[in-house]
Formats: sequence, C-alpha cells, structure tokens
Amino acid sequence: MTSLSRPWQNLKFGRMVFGLAAAPLAPLLPSVLALGLFMLNEKHPPSFAIGLTVAIVFALAAELWSILSGLAWLYTVARWRGKLGRLGSIAMGSVCAFLFPIVTFTCGALIFESDFATFMKRNGMMAIALGFPAVLAGALGGWIFWRLSVRPAAPPASAMANIFD
Repeated sequence: MTSLSRPWQNLKFGRMVFGLAAAPLAPLLPSVLALGLFMLNEKHPPSFAIGLTVAIVFALAAELWSILSGLAWLYTVARWRGKLGRLGSIAMGSVCAFLFPIVTFTCGALIFESDFATFMKRNGMMAIALGFPAVLAGALGGWIFWRLSVRPAAPPASAMANIFD
C-alpha cells in the first residue's frame, strides 16, 4: 500500500460525503455557464427565472448523482479492494461523470416523454457522446474527492516510520 492510498477502515463516512459533495463543484461551474450561454443563444430564449431554475436543478442533480454514485462505488469497489488511493478516486470520478449524462437523459425521458424507446433511439448516442468530455471533469472531481476525503485519513501503519526502533 503506497502513501497515496488509505485502508478502507480509516475512511470516515462524513468526510467521504463532504468530499463527494464538493467534487462536482469545480467542473459544475463551467457546465452551468455553458448551459446559460446555450439558453441565451436560442432563437426564443426563456426568461431568466426559467434559465436559473434549470441551472439549479442541473446543479442539484449533479450533486445528488455525485453523492449516490460515489457512495455506491466506495461501498462496492473500494470496500472490496480494502483500500482507496488517488488513482481509484480519479477512476471513480471519471466513471460516475461518464454515466451522469446517460442517467440524466434516461430519467428525463422516463418523466417527460410518452415514447421512451423513440426518444432514446433519437438521443441515446448524444447522451453517450456527452459522457466522454464529462470524463475529464469527473477526473478533476475525483482528484478533489481524494484531496478532501482520502488523503487526510490516517495512513496505514506500515507506511509510518519506525521512530523508536
């Protein structure tokens, strides 16, 4: 176990939730700004209140997805491995970010569309295509999670120097 990884037992639940909540904030800001610019560029732009509401719902959905999918990853993959390191945190962020547009499109289609199969046939590839640039944002979010939640945890006993030998 390297100094960049921590045993599963040393990770604190509260600190993990805090790190998962903070992880999408840095990548989310440019996404919300891009969404706002996209809405302003439309032929008939919606009102400011509608645009702000869409941005807030999008941000809350990203936060909820980050916490739920991150905890699912942590309680399956990291617990099974017995440790979590920087590379594992970055992989977790990348996978969760790749899946976010797919889950968003699927939930939107289930809620707002009457014909789910036709909607997904039309927009399914676009959801997957949006997942690829999200991987970079997810890698940044995974690093933020590692820095806030994993690195401050107690290192394994084998990594500590023997001072009194």
